[in-house]
Amino acid sequence: MDMPDHIILEILLRLPVRSLARFKVVCKSWRSHILNPKFVKKHVLNNLNNDDFVIAHGRYCNGLNQLSLLDVNLHDRDISLNIPMPDKDSFYVVGSCNGLICLAYNFNNGSQRLPRKQCIWNPATGKVKEINRCTIKIKAKSNNDIRVSLGFGFDHASSDYKVVRIVTYKCPFEYDFKNRVEVYSLNKDSWMEVDEEFEFGKIMSIYPAFVNGSIYWISETNSFDEKFAVVSFNLQSENLCKTLVPENVLSSYYNVCDDIFALNESVAVAITDEDKKNGIDIWTLDGDNSWNKKLTINRSVITSIVGCLKTGEFVGLDSNNELVLYNSGKKVVKPTHQLIRRETIRTYNHSESLVSWN
Repeated sequence: MDMPDHIILEILLRLPVRSLARFKVVCKSWRSHILNPKFVKKHVLNNLNNDDFVIAHGRYCNGLNQLSLLDVNLHDRDISLNIPMPDKDSFYVVGSCNGLICLAYNFNNGSQRLPRKQCIWNPATGKVKEINRCTIKIKAKSNNDIRVSLGFGFDHASSDYKVVRIVTYKCPFEYDFKNRVEVYSLNKDSWMEVDEEFEFGKIMSIYPAFVNGSIYWISETNSFDEKFAVVSFNLQSENLCKTLVPENVLSSYYNVCDDIFALNESVAVAITDEDKKNGIDIWTLDGDNSWNKKLTINRSVITSIVGCLKTGEFVGLDSNNELVLYNSGKKVVKPTHQLIRRETIRTYNHSESLVSWN
């Protein structure tokens, strides 16, 4: 018995990407549905709340050498992803968005030098888009006076995936750091420098957060009175702005911002003391630019935070270096049975998709 076309379409929208890849050859009608950009967009929206996430393991401080996909509901099963590059010992995950992962090759996380190559990759379909080289050229006093920060996200207004590159540098005979910003558009397949000067210090967070159309980093300031700021870049307007981290968030000068991430559609930072003796304070920067302390996580529960799921569960390491999920509302710790024997680790929310490019 033949089913109505709209019923077939609803069934296809609920199938995983790997199944859809096989079903493209069933008939011309199904293939037409699956390759239709409107279908791809609906499929992405249907899978936004999946609980899968990517674990990036690092052997050295200047590179990662393993990438795994973990299903939160099947903790004992992780899928090792085949990284599309010849040198698998020196790559960096810039970000993950709508099933696409942005990678930078030969990118030194310690000094954050210029990456040799970047690409946008869909692990589900295997498609890779190499990004042409950036155009900004900087002359500085020394290599130690240059810092490169990257970010990746989706501009809903133009349906465009963008890579942001901030070059922070100190000119010879000058004290303060300066910044130049360049944006890559996947739709245009080109870089464009943002013609505006920005006043803030060095970007400190290697891993940015993508929240509500903007990419966020933790930055030092050029001021002796203020220690940290949150720098954001809006992918639609392509404007940068800076929000100071006030003293009541950093209760002591020796506190540090460990991480920045998305928490329930807000930007969150993890604050710890330099000696790591106290708990981890979680503060959010909410829509009205106010800072609110959400909770303190005891270090007996999580020793460090490496990510946060869309469900609001924190991803972290326990004292045995096992990756765990922590539900702060229920105060429940769930093991993932993933023992981390690497120096560098970061997790990213990830949902498989059919997203592609021309």
